[in-house]
Amino acid sequence: MLAAWLVGTEHLSAEHSGEICIFEIDAEMIGETTISRSGIKAHHDSRLVTDLAEVAVPLDAAEPHT
Repeated sequence: MLAAWLVGTEHLSAEHSGEICIFEIDAEMIGETTISRSGIKAHHDSRLVTDLAEVAVPLDAAEPHT
């Protein structure tokens, strides 16, 4: 997996653990077209709802690219 997230700090409560997922790519989602997920992951934060979108990126992320 390759991913970038902004995560809760949990310094006030363990419930403050939600994530903003900038992007997330699992190995099985890589091919001629790569599928990337982005959105919100609630984890244990009851104030949030998990809401992720899958986006098709027209490239093979296993190959060099810019």
